[in-house]
Amino acid sequence: VKNDKAEFGRYICQSPAQAIESEFLLLKYAFEVMNLKAVYCRTKRINERVWKQHYNFGFLDVGEELMEDFMLNVQEITKEQFLNFDYSKILKLITRIASR
Repeated sequence: VKNDKAEFGRYICQSPAQAIESEFLLLKYAFEVMNLKAVYCRTKRINERVWKQHYNFGFLDVGEELMEDFMLNVQEITKEQFLNFDYSKILKLITRIASR
């Protein structure tokens, strides 16, 4: 965390359902508990599945970065964007998964 902004970091999940719930909880904690102003993530460009998933949570592309021998997509979401984003589909999916 630096200047009220934090990097998303990395996580490993056993299933796509865990990835969806983890991402939502991470953002909720970052903005509602830690009161951060923004969260950003840097994902290998070849990991298209992950950086495309971030769009479903309101992240926007803010640039790219060269890391040694590969490119990173840099995406960010602000607290304001998080608070104004419609997470109803994600919450329904999480609830459906949890009820199994």
